[in-house]
Amino acid sequence: MNFRVISPCIKSLDFLPLVPVSEALPGYAWQGFQISHFSQAAALDRSPVTLTNGPSLWLEAESSLEQILKILYPKLTLPELSRLLKVLEENNIQIDRELFFQSYQFKWTSDLETTLHFLQRLSPLFQNWISIKDLGWNEIRILKYAFHNYEESLIQKATNFIAEKNPSRHHGAKILEWIFSNLDEQALALLLDCKTAEEIYHQLYQKKYKVSLQQDQKGQELVRNVPWPAHIKAEWVRAGDRSGIQLQVFSSHCDDLNKKINQLSQLKEKIENLWK
Repeated sequence: MNFRVISPCIKSLDFLPLVPVSEALPGYAWQGFQISHFSQAAALDRSPVTLTNGPSLWLEAESSLEQILKILYPKLTLPELSRLLKVLEENNIQIDRELFFQSYQFKWTSDLETTLHFLQRLSPLFQNWISIKDLGWNEIRILKYAFHNYEESLIQKATNFIAEKNPSRHHGAKILEWIFSNLDEQALALLLDCKTAEEIYHQLYQKKYKVSLQQDQKGQELVRNVPWPAHIKAEWVRAGDRSGIQLQVFSSHCDDLNKKINQLSQLKEKIENLWK
């Protein structure tokens, strides 16, 4: 088994993986590029060598870089993938991006590529928060919109603040979405006064849904004032960005159901007024 001492002639592809390869395994290199154990002094050159004994992790000599990386790092988050892409690009190493990202359950698109390049420009603090919370593509794609619409200094301040407050994945994803829907110095200053992630979430929720809350309160009041037939429960509900009436009807037989439908038709004018 051939080993090659890590020296200036062997470049590192250190992309700061959060879960490094086990120290019990040898270090690995691919065509002279170190791809694991980035702090070790020696790495096994996987290009010409077939692993025949020793470690329990087996790699075929003809394995592509994509296959070797997937074996060494079975789970990578989007920030880790973005850093990996960066070091590969810096060293002019080409990979099948569509196949590689598919192996990590991500669909490679130009939008994803653009977002990952923006993600590379954000702080390690924020990147690690995304990794720890395991945010997905749909949850961070707002970053592309942010970089196209706001100064980078504002984005840096906002994302670092989010990471420092360490909200849950659900609240964090919503905070990201809402904070970049209308960000300016004044809005950021208000957020920086918040002491907890819950306070940030509450303020942004009120700001985004202020009009919606008023509409819902009005809708609930109007629904209560409609003389609904017996055994018909009506309430004003919200489903995401939409709101409306939800009806629950109980009928013991067909004639009873037809009777209730007729009763509802007699309330047509009152029901139509709910949307005026």
